[in-house]
Amino acid sequence: MIMRQSSAEVQRRRESADGQWQQRQQLELLVDWAGGECTTPLSLPLRQALQAAKVTADTGSIRHLLVDLGQWQAHNLPSLRASVWEQGFSADLLAEADRLLASAETELPGDAERLDLSGQRSVTIDDADTCDIDDGLALETTPAGQVKIWIHVADPGRLIAPDSPLDLEARRRGSSLYLASGILPMFPEALATGPMSLRAGHRSAAWSIWVELDGDGAVKASGLQRSWVKPTYRLSYGDADDLIDLAPPQERDLADLHGLLLRRREWRVRQGALLLDQPEGRIRAQEDAAQGDAPQLEIRTQPRPIDGGRSDDSGGRGGSWPWPRPSFSSALSQPTNSSFAAGGRAGSPAGWPGAPLRH
Repeated sequence: MIMRQSSAEVQRRRESADGQWQQRQQLELLVDWAGGECTTPLSLPLRQALQAAKVTADTGSIRHLLVDLGQWQAHNLPSLRASVWEQGFSADLLAEADRLLASAETELPGDAERLDLSGQRSVTIDDADTCDIDDGLALETTPAGQVKIWIHVADPGRLIAPDSPLDLEARRRGSSLYLASGILPMFPEALATGPMSLRAGHRSAAWSIWVELDGDGAVKASGLQRSWVKPTYRLSYGDADDLIDLAPPQERDLADLHGLLLRRREWRVRQGALLLDQPEGRIRAQEDAAQGDAPQLEIRTQPRPIDGGRSDDSGGRGGSWPWPRPSFSSALSQPTNSSFAAGGRAGSPAGWPGAPLRH
């Protein structure tokens, strides 16, 4: 009798385990379908179960069902499923990032050859919540009275060696992804928001390009070199708009820079440039304590003025800047040939100049 009961219990547990395994298989299949992988057909019992739940057997409907069941994040992009972005950085890559982070303050090969611009008054301009700041601006008046525009671009190549594991991973990713739910960085966050970010008050490695304009707005001279920079201020677009509008005597640089870039813009228009000033949308998922843990979407559109006038929302992007945000280089490039190439390897970050400025 005891043996019979033991055999029956084993059978019951086996059937329970089989049932749980089948449920996991069915759930994984539904997740695949929600992510757009529909090559494996749904079984008849699973289709019948979906029909009973009044759910059609298509990607969107299954995704909504999984959201209701807590098996899919509401704002999770299907295209990221099983991608390098969803997998994150491996333990080895994170360990390498920690090693580089520890060496960032030490003397590295090539450091002595960099032009020291850390005493220059420079600013970075980006969204208020941006932590990986990759470019900045400055004005310099030479002893001869010529004004130089400086564009500083963060140089991750100081730490990331060509063909190193982090370089290969960065090339595999191609760029950081700016999503409604947050940022998926091209490099581990500790590097992207630390020594690779142009943080105010911190000396940072950069590639710096300088440009001189003539009276008509054409490029008269330019140069490029590795540098050290130490941004004086970190500004939002609203902050920059305010400084341009108010133009306080002690903070004239942004207003003067604004005038120079308007001059450059006008020159480009005379050469036949097509200026595509379009409304800019922003979608963000924000945690709302009143709504629990479910992220709430913020959707805003921001008109971008074409005459250099101030935007209605001083906290938005664009504002009174005379170039399509966020690329500073578009105000300086030629109408038909951008002087700044986007992309490249770790030593040539997005926004890195791929060719000298053409006059």
